Amino acid sequence: MTTFNEIFPQTFLIKNIAVKDDRGSFCKQYTQDLLKEIGINFSVYEQFYTRSDKDVIRGMHFTLPPYAQSKIVSCLYGAVIDVIVDLRLGPNYGNFLEIPLNAQDSSFLILPSGIGHGFKSLVDNSLVTYSTDKKYHVELDAGIHYQSFGYDWSLDSPIISKRDTLLTNLADFVTPFHE
Repeated sequence: MTTFNEIFPQTFLIKNIAVKDDRGSFCKQYTQDLLKEIGINFSVYEQFYTRSDKDVIRGMHFTLPPYAQSKIVSCLYGAVIDVIVDLRLGPNYGNFLEIPLNAQDSSFLILPSGIGHGFKSLVDNSLVTYSTDKKYHVELDAGIHYQSFGYDWSLDSPIISKRDTLLTNLADFVTPFHE
């Protein structure tokens, strides 16, 4: 387990162990006991997935209070560079971090509410799953522009939704999140 507590409190990368044999592999993706051990109270309310081709950028997304969501994120097929940005008031506001996720290492991220989340797909058909602790409310779905917080996506021509190109810049965002 990797913790990013100095710059991202309550954010963890869990390195899962996949049991492999001649049939393939088996991996436990979620266990409440592990989360309790590290002080995280998380119950899955909804699950989503995205399939993305190479050079797709999705992000930077989050849900606003009162239904701000904590998330567990993993890449079940393919490979992505996951990117997070801290939107919680405090000394870490605006800090960002990239974390490679891929189907081979079976890792998953635990993200508290107040973290903007996105990723860049490195290959075609990358499958990213999200488990959230609260119900999704479309009217509270929000984000910041993927180019507004200093991260270098290293893509000349990313594939990105119109919605994501119209998101607010970090400098103009008034955060409702607290540490």
